[in-house]
Amino acid sequence: MIYLSPRDYHRVHAPVTGPVESLRYISGTLFPVNELGIRYVPGLFARNERVAMYQRAPRFDDVATIMVGALGVGSISVSFDASVTTNRSCQPGIRLYNQDAVQMARGAELGAFHIGSTVILLVNSKLPISLPKRVGETVRVGEPIARISDA
Repeated sequence: MIYLSPRDYHRVHAPVTGPVESLRYISGTLFPVNELGIRYVPGLFARNERVAMYQRAPRFDDVATIMVGALGVGSISVSFDASVTTNRSCQPGIRLYNQDAVQMARGAELGAFHIGSTVILLVNSKLPISLPKRVGETVRVGEPIARISDA
């Protein structure tokens, strides 16, 4: 989980190279995602508005990047589909994409928060993954958030 405070960079980039196969917009509340919100709002990340994007990557199988809305976030937009901007005319639901239509290179922009919030990254992999960052450390654009050892 990566928390983006209002002072942080608010764009989200593809963690892997591979096509975006689907997107799911789930409407919800907009509780704060700071330390107090996490501590006192049960099921916070399942209750807040979110956009989940699913990529297929050969080394990882499925990778999900989930953008979670928060108090003060006016909207979440997706870079590869102009019809997806939350809190506007976008309807909750699933969108399926042609595998050739939405190819993403690792580091390409997936979307943006219009203020700050949280990103959750899920990787379905049996590969040993190490996390070079410690809890609370700042992550800068281009820095790895996970490494795979080829043991």
